[in-house]
Amino acid sequence: MGDRRRAEGVVLLGGGPVARGAGVAARGDEVAGARKAAELRLYVALADAITAEQADELRKILKVPEGKHRS
Repeated sequence: MGDRRRAEGVVLLGGGPVARGAGVAARGDEVAGARKAAELRLYVALADAITAEQADELRKILKVPEGKHRS
């Protein structure tokens, strides 16, 4: 699994365990939630900033013809 492993409350870095307190995990959850909320606000603001005609043009530009998809 490589040198980095994660288990409940413990992160193993280079083979040595480093304990993580509940406060660290809670803070990480707070940051992730705030980032997600900010992302949503950004998308809503961007979506509200264009007209229906502009949105249609963007959809046309972004549409990939059948058989041209790559992964």
